[in-house]
Amino acid sequence: MIFKKLQSYKTLAQCPVIMGKAANLLVFKGSLGRTVSAEYCYKPLIKGTICSNRYLNNCQKSQVNFVLESIQKQSTLSRLRRYLECKPKKPRTTYKQSEMSFLKAEWRKLAIANYFIDPKVLVKYLPPKTELDLWNGTCYVSLVGFMFLNTKLLGLPIPFHRNFEEVNLRFYVKYKEAGKWKRGVVFIKEIVPKPALTFVANTIYKEHYQTMKMSHSWLEFEKERLVEYTWSLNGKKNTFSLKADLEPTVIDRGTVAEFITEHYWGYTKAGANSTFEYEVTHPRWDCYKVTDYKIDVDFNAVYGNDFAMLTDIKPVSVMLAEGSEITVENKRKV
Repeated sequence: MIFKKLQSYKTLAQCPVIMGKAANLLVFKGSLGRTVSAEYCYKPLIKGTICSNRYLNNCQKSQVNFVLESIQKQSTLSRLRRYLECKPKKPRTTYKQSEMSFLKAEWRKLAIANYFIDPKVLVKYLPPKTELDLWNGTCYVSLVGFMFLNTKLLGLPIPFHRNFEEVNLRFYVKYKEAGKWKRGVVFIKEIVPKPALTFVANTIYKEHYQTMKMSHSWLEFEKERLVEYTWSLNGKKNTFSLKADLEPTVIDRGTVAEFITEHYWGYTKAGANSTFEYEVTHPRWDCYKVTDYKIDVDFNAVYGNDFAMLTDIKPVSVMLAEGSEITVENKRKV
């Protein structure tokens, strides 16, 4: 099914795509034969998965027509139908609804560089009871830089710790429970700019955080966007930057991009024979096409000799995911 057109009768200056927020009086009527307020259409519009901002250039300010691009992906169609029918997505979490999430935040503009790696390198980093999760027989390790935004710990915002950068090196694992596989990640190291974050994560979740001086840059130009993350160790500046298209697209099912982004569990060693498990919940992400990138990282200094080879090899793929709101649930021992 292809949706042909939606129309807006609000001025361009008040358009949610321009303002970045929904306008309550904005009304859409689509092919499903139902008229709804922009509150339910806001997310797919603002993320650009359904309407394209470039059509605004040819519109009058008194009336804006959103002409939809062809939608042939079932995941996008289902998301639109869910918003139009006002049906919230069923939560992924298996924990009790009344249980408070340990952390709530947004992860945004995730720059991801994926490398082939010999599985033997990762064996000693495997938490007990987990196995390496391979994609078509290939083992991956990923360098990931992104922003934490609007962070809350146990439902409370922590002053000066709401918005910050993170860069991590991670690999992919699976854990079998009750005959079913859970797909997750293990972090070699997670770098953040705040010592308090390092203390909490390493103490409560037994993770491998380290505090470093960090910065980021998000820029939008006429035809592309620039995303850059930097972190410094012993006076050496490390950089991961990329250029990408302005408009995101849906990540196709059955692709390596889906494999990289669709791991919803975190695992870390709790002891010689035990592992901590925690769930990370978020919707499927959209992705921007990367047109160029630069990775200037001393992997040996930052991540250790086991990963020194990554300094001199090119990643097999580089991605930019938009991200979303996320939750990190309370840990349990398995």
